[in-house]
Amino acid sequence: MACRLLLRTARERQDELVAELWALGTLGVHHAPDGDEEVLAAYFDRLPDGALPPGVRRRCGVEILTIEEVAEQDWLAVYRERVEPSTIGRFWVDPREPSRRVAPDPDLLPLRVPARNAFGTGSHESTALVLELMPELQVAGRRVLDVGCGSGILSFAALRLGAARVVGFDVDPGSVVTARDCAALNDLAPALFAGAVDALGAGRFDLALVNILPERWLSGAGAVVTRLRAGGDLVISGLLVDQIDWVEATIASEGCQPAGRRVRGDWAALHLRRK
Repeated sequence: MACRLLLRTARERQDELVAELWALGTLGVHHAPDGDEEVLAAYFDRLPDGALPPGVRRRCGVEILTIEEVAEQDWLAVYRERVEPSTIGRFWVDPREPSRRVAPDPDLLPLRVPARNAFGTGSHESTALVLELMPELQVAGRRVLDVGCGSGILSFAALRLGAARVVGFDVDPGSVVTARDCAALNDLAPALFAGAVDALGAGRFDLALVNILPERWLSGAGAVVTRLRAGGDLVISGLLVDQIDWVEATIASEGCQPAGRRVRGDWAALHLRRK
């Protein structure tokens, strides 16, 4: 049996909570306004330990209303049937079933990422921000590191832009399985593995892409920065606007200098360069 968590939080914390739920592996989230608050129903194929980690409950001011079992189903199947491809920067992103083949716009770079987890299809602002930034970074011929690769969409985008080599990894083995399936669908071959940054060898990268909530990786930011060559670029997304200065200062202390930022709605992405 799957489970459903019914949660309440302040409206201004909704986006942060939804991002945390996707990071925890939710199968889908529905929300509805309740005065100045939001009530969210989050579905999981298994109950997260302790319902929600204490840190998430504290940061997002979450009140757990109910926890109940529900019949298992593919929560994203209807989405895959109804959704249409979208254009994000130079990319044509298709989250539909692989069987629904339609030729992409010839002027755009195709990315086929069937929705198995909506957070990895490019539809979320944090992913879209990176896709919009990447063409400005002269990716062609560069070595790229995709930290927390998820569905692999950023790895695929880098290869579409002509990257010489792309290495992506995620601590969730299930995400890497999905990414490998999507890589085959796109006829691309990034190097993908399940594990942490410490598993990388001594090689250096020209560009690192990080689309993860900062609370989940920033304490280990130094290990990512050291994998960049001098002058290498670092793009960080998954940030709420009010986290920009804190994250930028933390990365600067690891030997990087700010090179730009971009905002979409409540979300932001940072571009930094290693000194």
